[in-house]
Amino acid sequence: MKNQISKRADELKENMILLAQSIHNYPELSGQEYYASKCHMELLAQNNFNIEYPFAGIDTAFKAVFAGKSSGPTIAYLAEYDALPNIGHGCGHDLLGAVSTVAAIALTSVIHKTGGRVVVLGCPAEESSGAKVEFVKKGAFRNVDAAMLAHPYDCFCESGSSLALEPLRFEFFGKEAHAVEYPSQGRNALEGLVLFFHECINLQRQLPPDIKLNGIISQGGAVANLIPDYACGDFHLRASTSAKLDELHEKVAAYAKHSADSTGTTVKISHFETPYKEMVTNQILSDCFTKNLHALNCFEIAPAMTQPFSLDMGDVSHICPAIHPYFNVCGTSHADLHTREFARQVNSDYAYTQGLITAKALAFTGADLLMSSSLLQKVKAAHIPAEHDTFRKALTQNLTQNRKYPCGTNGADGR
Repeated sequence: MKNQISKRADELKENMILLAQSIHNYPELSGQEYYASKCHMELLAQNNFNIEYPFAGIDTAFKAVFAGKSSGPTIAYLAEYDALPNIGHGCGHDLLGAVSTVAAIALTSVIHKTGGRVVVLGCPAEESSGAKVEFVKKGAFRNVDAAMLAHPYDCFCESGSSLALEPLRFEFFGKEAHAVEYPSQGRNALEGLVLFFHECINLQRQLPPDIKLNGIISQGGAVANLIPDYACGDFHLRASTSAKLDELHEKVAAYAKHSADSTGTTVKISHFETPYKEMVTNQILSDCFTKNLHALNCFEIAPAMTQPFSLDMGDVSHICPAIHPYFNVCGTSHADLHTREFARQVNSDYAYTQGLITAKALAFTGADLLMSSSLLQKVKAAHIPAEHDTFRKALTQNLTQNRKYPCGTNGADGR
């Protein structure tokens, strides 16, 4: 059966390359991916997928479904396709989406034998608002048995974990006054924000390696001779687990209130971007994918690592079994993600060859789940509910302050 999937994937290689190159040559920023989503949907429709578009209230999102004649598991492949400002596809989403789409189509070549459903979810805005989070809220993964994607990288790497993220905006409000004539009549909002900023810097020095706090002052007044009545700072709070992130939030919020009280100002705290949960890899599913890579003569696979950034795939992994492995598009050379050099590497013959191998491994893994009820049950049993935070400690033990990334990459995927 896998020979049939492999043959179908080979037949689709030119479609994969054309899809990836079309999107590569016409990069669209987060939320603007009208052309990219259209290209994906056209290929899926040509291969008898039923398309829902727009999806989940997002203009550039879609859901494509291929249902077998008999019931069975639902396997979801996630396609990303947004680009980066001034860089283009320096994160490789042009090829990522094409690989997921080809994997899904190849898997449908056997679904008349296995039963079940194959779903492709078009996921815009991974680099900003994270459509997958909205999908989770809308229940898109409620009946999904496994969700998969593979991300371009400078090596093959097993699916690991990522940091939970909370993007917080701190707005300080004071009272405007002339800074020279009537300074006593003012309440300096910038002073409150600067005091808060220094308290955060002091907190940074005390944080363990798996907790991060970074921020900027985005607004601090208009002219020097006026005491500003408004100042704003944007901060990213990150932690290896959601529980630790909640603790960090409480500390930082207390510091903000103390800074406001100390300067006679007030503070408002809100989200300025979408929060992400930490990625929790389903180990049984990950092992199955790695085994399928081995079957395709791909043996140089780096072990899983805790990425020091955040992914909207994390929210998916809290709802259903999920993996987010990486595949090599650089050969023996090296290129950092989010660079023009990586954009060049991902649009190469080598990258397309490795992408096809990865698509086959993703499709093989889907077939394993469709054909083996015992494997599916093991995958489901290994799924760790979000509330059981203590079981995820092992996933974060390998995060050190001076993390050495396999293959030399800087790990700058996601947010």
